[in-house]
Amino acid sequence: MDIYKLLRVVVIFCVINQGLAWWGGGGGSKSKSSSRETSKKSSSSGSSSSKRGSGIWGGSRSKPSKPAPKPQPKPKPKPPAPKPKPEDSGKRKSGWWGAKPKPAPKKTPEPTPKSKGSGWFWSGKKKNVPPKPKPKPKPIPETPPSSKPKPAPKPKQITKPETDIKKVIEKYEGMRLKAYDAQPKNPKVHDTTIGIGFNLNRPDAEKTFKKHVPGVDFNKVKSGEQTITKEQARALFNHDVDNIYEPRARNKVGKDVYDKLPSNVKAAVVNAVYRGDLGPKTTNLIKQGKWKEVGKEYLDHNQYKNADKLGIPGVKTRMDWNKEQFDTMIKQETPKQ
Repeated sequence: MDIYKLLRVVVIFCVINQGLAWWGGGGGSKSKSSSRETSKKSSSSGSSSSKRGSGIWGGSRSKPSKPAPKPQPKPKPKPPAPKPKPEDSGKRKSGWWGAKPKPAPKKTPEPTPKSKGSGWFWSGKKKNVPPKPKPKPKPIPETPPSSKPKPAPKPKQITKPETDIKKVIEKYEGMRLKAYDAQPKNPKVHDTTIGIGFNLNRPDAEKTFKKHVPGVDFNKVKSGEQTITKEQARALFNHDVDNIYEPRARNKVGKDVYDKLPSNVKAAVVNAVYRGDLGPKTTNLIKQGKWKEVGKEYLDHNQYKNADKLGIPGVKTRMDWNKEQFDTMIKQETPKQ
């Protein structure tokens, strides 16, 4: 039997007992008031007989109430084993009636802000996933020193000056297949040129041109109406270097001196003769072997000093290169005895 039901029966019994006692006492009071009005003298010394009966049965006043036998206590029933309370039920029963209390209003939990999921496929709380350990870089094995000795670094190659006479001249003259004025700002000189520095105003120009460039009108080429090909320009150039300018350079400085010169100095001498700037004073100094004075005298030239005014700036570069080759002979100069 549930202890709460037992308590409820006891409480109801007590309430009924008290109610009956109160109801019986009320009837006795009414009879007492009526007896006092009819006979005031009939009061007796036995006050105990006028006492109201009490109890649930409402006994008469003439007969003394017998003491009610003491109720023997009933054996207390063993309380049943308490039922295990559910974990989620923390409510207690309240009130003396033993009625079930009203359920307390449930507290709505505050919504926790959801963390945005990473990724477009789902959204949810991020899982506390431990970070993956970064892989340690693999140590690069040290290569054992090779038994072979390292090759020695190659020495820097010193660029030697060009020794081919024709390549040197063509480098500074260039090649043009249509007639042009080589000195456009010099009013005293009308230097019509074509190919690789072939002068069309010299006395033997037409004869040489017709011999090595047959079938081409010389006058039309000179006036600029007609052009020539690269092969024709090179044919005129090879003829001039082999048959005119190199023999002329050898004769100027002397055969014995010219043949003993290094190839780069020979190229400088022919280059100066081809352009026409190797003067007599410079030629005499070369013959005498006075190379310290050759370069200085060679640059003491009117066109070298006024190259920019005459519109021929390339002349300065060309003559500077020739001087550098002449200066290489200073160490070989024989001292005076």
